[in-house]
Amino acid sequence: MRVITKISVGKHKTTIVKEIVGTNRTEEEKRFIYTDREVNVKKSILHNAEKIFLYTLLLLLVVHLIRQDALQAFGVGTLSSYSIIDETQTVLLIVSSIISLKYSLSGRSDGFQSIFNILFGISCYLLLLEQGVWFREKTDYLLYYCIGIGIVSFTAIRCYKHRKSLWRDFKIYYKTQSYALVCFALILILLLPGLFSDDVFMQVQVNDVCISLSEKITLYMQLLGNVFLLFAIVEMALKVKKRSMADEIFNSHISE
Repeated sequence: MRVITKISVGKHKTTIVKEIVGTNRTEEEKRFIYTDREVNVKKSILHNAEKIFLYTLLLLLVVHLIRQDALQAFGVGTLSSYSIIDETQTVLLIVSSIISLKYSLSGRSDGFQSIFNILFGISCYLLLLEQGVWFREKTDYLLYYCIGIGIVSFTAIRCYKHRKSLWRDFKIYYKTQSYALVCFALILILLLPGLFSDDVFMQVQVNDVCISLSEKITLYMQLLGNVFLLFAIVEMALKVKKRSMADEIFNSHISE
């Protein structure tokens, strides 16, 4: 294994890229892994501030929807926002699926296609679960299962195509913020709701109306989980985009 450090010094910023060249048995399996660091404190602070601002706005929107739905459920509000929450989850999962698919089909050899493929499979699976009520009311389950098989088959085929890079990509991915966010999102969406499914949380009496507290808790957790899943995919996409920009810097210097 060889480690090559490249430094590009510009008027407004300095970019440092560490290139790790792995040695393999065949030339075709040679792998380049980049970790870059931009030495521009002001720009870095502004970039992080923009992300925090946008993430905070989205979280505040989610909290507002949850609050409105809770007020309606307990008889304080006048309008129900359940459908709005449901549609918001659908939009979040569609955006997550589109971003993941775009980077999964990327032509870059070091663009974490295998990781984005898995993220695409997770997003589409959750989207299908979210639309389960629609399939139950509008059509039979045959189409539902066919779509599910199609998602699993597509993800499996893509995983097989990138099987040589999957483990190497994962060894880098599990150290990123995106990995932690995905784990947290899946815990909120799939694991924690099951803890509130017993008889204690099944039905509560509020103003002569029976409300499924378990259903409400599950709905709110899944909404938050879908938001964090989108954050995870965006963070990974930004990492790959930043790596591409670093490549362009040094390739332009070489051509010159």
